[in-house]
Amino acid sequence: MRKTATASDTQVLMVDDDPKLCGLVQDYLEPLGYAVDAVHTGPEGVEAVKSGDYWAVILDVMLP
Repeated sequence: MRKTATASDTQVLMVDDDPKLCGLVQDYLEPLGYAVDAVHTGPEGVEAVKSGDYWAVILDVMLP
């Protein structure tokens, strides 16, 4: 049977070059029980995905 994710065990990665936007997303999701990691460059995002166990990635597709 497939496991259904709940907020308490869901890790989210935010990849965006705007720290204020990352903070806004963290401020919204963390009270709901999500653990949010934020990085600010594409290479940091790649390394985070390789080393982390994320259920979702929020990605800025227009990174410089």
